[in-house]
Amino acid sequence: MLGLPPSISEPVESVVRLVNSYLQPFVDVDDSSLIPIATVAVVASFTSFVVGYIGNQKRLDFVLRGFPTPPRNIFLGHIPRFINGAWEFIGESAKKFNFKNFRVYIFGFPLIVLTDPTSLKRVLHTNFRNYKKDRLTYNQFLCILGKGIVTSEGDEWKRQRLLISAVMRVDILEEVAESAVVAADRLTTKMIQQTKENPEFEFDMAEEFRCLTLQVIGGALLSMTPDESDKVFPSLYLPIVTEANKRTYNPFRALYPTLTNLEFHRAKVGLNGFLKDFIRRRWIEASEKKAKEAANKEVTTEEKPKERFRRKHKDILEKILFAIDECPSSMVDQLCDEVKTFLLAGHETSSTMLTWAIFECVKNRDVFAKVREEVDELFKNGMPNFDAAKDGLQYTLAVLKETLRMYSVVPVVTRQCVETDKFEGFEIPSGVRVVIPMYVVHNRPDIWGDPENFRPDRFLPTADGKDPDIDPFAWIPFINGPRNCLGQHFSLLESKIVLGLLIRRFDMVLSPKQTAEKHPFIIPWGPKDGMLIKMKPRQGIPMADS
Repeated sequence: MLGLPPSISEPVESVVRLVNSYLQPFVDVDDSSLIPIATVAVVASFTSFVVGYIGNQKRLDFVLRGFPTPPRNIFLGHIPRFINGAWEFIGESAKKFNFKNFRVYIFGFPLIVLTDPTSLKRVLHTNFRNYKKDRLTYNQFLCILGKGIVTSEGDEWKRQRLLISAVMRVDILEEVAESAVVAADRLTTKMIQQTKENPEFEFDMAEEFRCLTLQVIGGALLSMTPDESDKVFPSLYLPIVTEANKRTYNPFRALYPTLTNLEFHRAKVGLNGFLKDFIRRRWIEASEKKAKEAANKEVTTEEKPKERFRRKHKDILEKILFAIDECPSSMVDQLCDEVKTFLLAGHETSSTMLTWAIFECVKNRDVFAKVREEVDELFKNGMPNFDAAKDGLQYTLAVLKETLRMYSVVPVVTRQCVETDKFEGFEIPSGVRVVIPMYVVHNRPDIWGDPENFRPDRFLPTADGKDPDIDPFAWIPFINGPRNCLGQHFSLLESKIVLGLLIRRFDMVLSPKQTAEKHPFIIPWGPKDGMLIKMKPRQGIPMADS
C-alpha cells in the first residue's frame, strides 16, 4: 500500500477493511459514496498516528542506543514478557547483557534499567535532585502514603525530612527494643499454648511476623498495646494494603462493583477517621503537657526547636507533636499521612525480612546454631540493657543483611529523569523512567562471588572491628543517598531481637510442603504460600524477657 513498509501497510489495510465493514450497515445506498471519504479520513488519522509512533520509537532508539535492549514488539514493547514474570525477565536480561545498564519497553515507553553501582550512585546520590519519585509505581498506594515523606518532593520533602529525621534519633530505638521484646514474648505465649494443644501444628510465620511488626510499630509510634494494635490494624489497615497490591497489576479492579471494593473504601474511611481522631486527642494531651512544663519552668522560652527532641517522650507521635507549634486540620491530615507511611514502611519490609531470615536459619543449621549461641550469651542473665542489645547480636544482624541481599524484599524502585542527564557516555532524556532492580544488583556474581549461597559472614565486621568492604551502592535494600530509609535502624534492631529470641526459645522444623517460591507480584517480595514452620519449645530456657 502506497509503498509503505509492511509494519505500517498491513495495520493500515486491516483498518480499511474494518472501517468499510463497520460503516456499510449504517449508510443508505444513495450515500454509499461517503464511505470512501470516511474511510480515507479514518485511515489517514490512523496512519498519521502509526507513523508518528514509529518515528518516535526510532528517535528514542537512536538517543538511547548506548543501552542495549532485548527484542520487542514495536507496539507492546516487552509487556508479554512482563506478564509472564517481570522480575525474572529483568534478571534474565541483566545476565544476557553481562550486568551492563540496558533498557526495556512498556508499550512505546522506554525504561532504563541501571545495574551498575557507579550509575546508581549518580541517580541516588550525586544527582538525586534530577531524579524524582515515579508516581506511577506507587499510585495505588497513595491511599496510604498520601502526601507523606515517601511521595513528597522539593522543599516539602526537605521540611518533612528534617522533622522526621530529628524524631528518629537513637533514643527512640530504646522504645523499639522494648516493644520488640514485648511482642516476641506475646508471640511466644501464643505458640506455647498452640503447641500444647497440637504439637504438630505448623505456624504461618509470614502472617505471625506481619501481626508482630504491626504491634511493634504501633507501640513505638502510637503507644498502642498489642491488643489495641490487633483490634484496629488487621481490620482497617491490612485490607487496604492487600487490595492496593492487587490493583498495582490490575488497576481496573477499582472500577468493579464488588464487595472487595466496598470493603476497601470502608477500610480507608475507617483508618483515616481513627487516626485523625487519635492525632487530635494526642495533640490536646501534648498541648496540656507543654503548658504544664512551661508553667513549671521545665522548658524556657529560649528553648531551641531541636532541643524539644531531647526530652523523653512516650512515642514517636509525641515527639512530632512537641516539635510543632500548632495543629490545624491541614496538619492533622499531614500527620495522618505520615503515620500511615510509618505503618506501611515500618512493618511490611520488616515482616518479610524476618520471614525469609527464619527460613534460611531453619534450612541452614549452622547458621541457626550461631544465632542461638549469640543470643543465649546476650540474654543469659535476663534482659540486657539497651546498649548491649543495640550493639550486640552482630551475627544475627549479619543474617538479616544477607537476607536482604539474597531476597531483596523490595525488588525494584523507580525514578523519573527531570532534565536530560549525560554521564559515562550515556544520555537519559527528560521524562524517561529509570528502574533500579535491587535484586539484580544484589545477585551480581562479579560483586558477590557466590550470590546463590547464603553467607552472613559477608556482613560481619573485620578482625580489627571495621565494617566489611562492600560498595555502598552494591547493597541498597534501604536505598543509599539523601532519600534513604529513615527507619532502617528501627527495622534491623527490632528484627534481630525478635529473630534471636524466637531461635533461643524454640526448635524449628520447616513444613515438608514449604518451598522458596516467591509471590509473583506482591511487594514486599514474600513467599507465595506463606512460611509454614513447626515449633517446639526449648527446655530450660525462659520464655519471657519483658
